[in-house]
Amino acid sequence: MVRYLTAKAGIHQLVDIGSGLPTQGNVYEVARENAPRARTVYVDSDPLVRTHALALLASGPGTLFLTADLREPETILNDPGMRDFIDLSQPVGMLLFAILHHLNDDEDQGGIVARIREALAPGSYLAISSFRMPGPEHPDDAAKTTEMEKLFNEKLGTGRWRDHGEILSWFGDWELLTPGLVPLPEWRPPVRGSTKRNATYYGFVGGVARKP
Repeated sequence: MVRYLTAKAGIHQLVDIGSGLPTQGNVYEVARENAPRARTVYVDSDPLVRTHALALLASGPGTLFLTADLREPETILNDPGMRDFIDLSQPVGMLLFAILHHLNDDEDQGGIVARIREALAPGSYLAISSFRMPGPEHPDDAAKTTEMEKLFNEKLGTGRWRDHGEILSWFGDWELLTPGLVPLPEWRPPVRGSTKRNATYYGFVGGVARKP
């Protein structure tokens, strides 16, 4: 998705909310391969991530790291450093990769994403990946995913596998790009492989939409 945004869509400003620790092949590196002057803002709520990220990104003049929480999007969008680094009057690539499924049902994921969409300029893009509960067309995978969700929340952390329609609603009325909201291996793969289609395959999806 980052490769598409920078190489095809002409986006040179990226904001990665819920970035985690940037590792090899991170957003900034991929963006700079296609757009040498691209700027990337990493946002994460963990101060320990900030410490390590700043050390890793020290050689990257096109990066900025903010310690902030997705649940307070205005804090991110109105941050003075962010405003100096990213021109929000111009198109931005907003990345919400593997973060929305960590919010609880009472934390209003739809409202949070709507406030972010509203703040972005026309021509901006929103890229989302999230856990998805397989639909009725895959009953065995749905049953396995339900068990996996229970185990995940008991042992590993937080995570909600939501239905296709709810995830799709996060894009609002923006134009969803082909191939739509699909399992991640199906989103414009550079090489089509033979990934095994199981509960994990159908349970992690992504899509990209453009603001008219």
